[in-house]
Amino acid sequence: MATRAPSDQDRDRLLVWLAAGVAELEWALAQLPPERLAAAPPRHLSGWPALQHLWHLATYERTVALPSLEYLLTGDAAPLRRASQRGADAAYTGREDLRALLDDLAQVKAQERRLLEGASAEAWTTARPHPYYGAAVTARWMLQKSYQHTLEHLTAIWQMALFWDL
Repeated sequence: MATRAPSDQDRDRLLVWLAAGVAELEWALAQLPPERLAAAPPRHLSGWPALQHLWHLATYERTVALPSLEYLLTGDAAPLRRASQRGADAAYTGREDLRALLDDLAQVKAQERRLLEGASAEAWTTARPHPYYGAAVTARWMLQKSYQHTLEHLTAIWQMALFWDL
């Protein structure tokens, strides 16, 4: 049996992750009572409310990750002109709708999946200069970064769910 290149394995794994959409986030958020979703966590947990973590992820994926992926896979720099999250975190109000945020994030992940499915192996591994990160990155790296970023915020939500009252 022939082994597959690591970048092919990454691509397959990331397609599975994108296809799952927001299931992991929904599961973690469902562990919190509704009144805790927008509440600041106890001091021993620190950080943002769970809803703000979700809002931040949805905003990042829509305003940075998706335009970046479009650019990295096609070479068309036009999407990068809208790739910015500057000041976005200040727009969080705590009154955002949970279902709307999950739906928005799921829609963006579906767009990212469609882009990745249609991309050539060459486009997947071609490095292009990225002004947001200050270095040349690949679509592979961009999606790995999005995965890491999601896990970081997912961990914070699970910590709230498990350790709020401890």
